[in-house]
Amino acid sequence: MWIGGLALLAALSASRGRPGENAGALWADIWRRFSLVALVCVGAVFTSGLWMSWKHVGAVSQLWTTTYGLFLLVKILLVLGMVTAGGVNQFWLMPRIVRARREDDRSSLAQLTLRHFPKVVWGEVALGVAVLAVVPFLGGSARTEAGSEAAVSSGSVFALGAVLVLTLVASLYMTVRTSDALARRTAAAPAAIPTPTPSG
Repeated sequence: MWIGGLALLAALSASRGRPGENAGALWADIWRRFSLVALVCVGAVFTSGLWMSWKHVGAVSQLWTTTYGLFLLVKILLVLGMVTAGGVNQFWLMPRIVRARREDDRSSLAQLTLRHFPKVVWGEVALGVAVLAVVPFLGGSARTEAGSEAAVSSGSVFALGAVLVLTLVASLYMTVRTSDALARRTAAAPAAIPTPTPSG
């Protein structure tokens, strides 16, 4: 959903040769709404990733001492790259899109939503495809390769997992709130500049 949705939207944003007057505003809404979908996907990926990592990796050192661990480490770095690209959109581009929309600057809005935003999105898509290419190599388990014991579920493990998931949900919520705050601050910046008055 994350990668496919991004690829489809990026392709659609470039499918029209000459966008109409309201194309920037339309795509501002589309990117904003899909950003929420992407955040949910990030939460799902991190939650499932934490569970699978605990199940198949017995120690941090197994990330670079086993074949499974090395491929998992590559996958983790690629996913972090996707999250970083999403952060650029959320914390840098979205506030500027909000500012352009409030100022009714249609030219800047179209540039941001139809050129700059899709470029970062295509970077996310490329990293996502690389993640999918790594997945088939994640067969077996680092625990098995290292001769470690199999993971054993317990109440404390599930309790720790619940704490981590709640922490992740809180961080995603703060991401949305911070992005909104940056958007309001960026939009209010021009109003904070005092207008010079003629002396006399």
